Amino acid sequence: MLYKNTLVYLMVAICFTQEQFNDEDCGVKKGCVFAPKDCTSDGSCLINFTYRMVGSKLEMEISGKVTNKEEYAVVGLSKDESMGNDLLICCINSGKKVFASLAMHRARKRTEFLDPKGLEVIKAHSKDDRLYCKIRQTRAKFENQSFSLSEPYYILLAVGSYRNNTFQYHTRWNSYIMPKVSLREFGEEGSAPLSFIRSISVPNPSSHFSYVTEYYNTIHRFDLPNYTEVSEEEQGAVLEVNMTTKTEKAAQTASNAIMLIIVMATTVFQYSM
Repeated sequence: MLYKNTLVYLMVAICFTQEQFNDEDCGVKKGCVFAPKDCTSDGSCLINFTYRMVGSKLEMEISGKVTNKEEYAVVGLSKDESMGNDLLICCINSGKKVFASLAMHRARKRTEFLDPKGLEVIKAHSKDDRLYCKIRQTRAKFENQSFSLSEPYYILLAVGSYRNNTFQYHTRWNSYIMPKVSLREFGEEGSAPLSFIRSISVPNPSSHFSYVTEYYNTIHRFDLPNYTEVSEEEQGAVLEVNMTTKTEKAAQTASNAIMLIIVMATTVFQYSM
């Protein structure tokens, strides 16, 4: 009985840990954007955003500091440094539930929520003073809104009130404009490994904020993605591609060895003549 209770508590603890924002993989397995200045961890940040590719999907985390039960934390993908015609990744506490969604912020129009088809919500919860969402969306969904993941985008960050199913206006004190980043820069797309890792967390120098943390690392990564966070279909696809790659490499190595033996044998035969 004691063993069973211990096992249950352990499982609950593991699940609880997985729900929290983790910045240990920043700059290695995922790109991270923190705000405001000098913010380096979830507890001291007003808002965090992480991104990485998992197969053909973009995985994103949003974590925002809130003061009441009806607030939002939003990340905008923008083609310029101003609001308008931006694609929004939303983490919202409506007071009744916490949910994630994609939306479009049209110029001089109300924000329009997009069809949630294809949106995979992994986690969405509010605890203490933190609002947290972890989602995945296919590349096609972004491209359908004219936001190709092949292009870099400015990152707009904001937190604010959400009342009567409407985003309330946020001030410059709880919103940030970050320089362009490539959302495909981290993670694995198919089986292609990343050989150049970059971590950047930079607000726009022309705004009221100035924070630059950038470092480069030339390490090679050939490991498969974490299978606990991808679907069985994606696991099979990635594994199949990697196994095919390994088989091709083995065949090429064997072929090279055979050619070397033939050349050596030919050389020995010529000298023996």
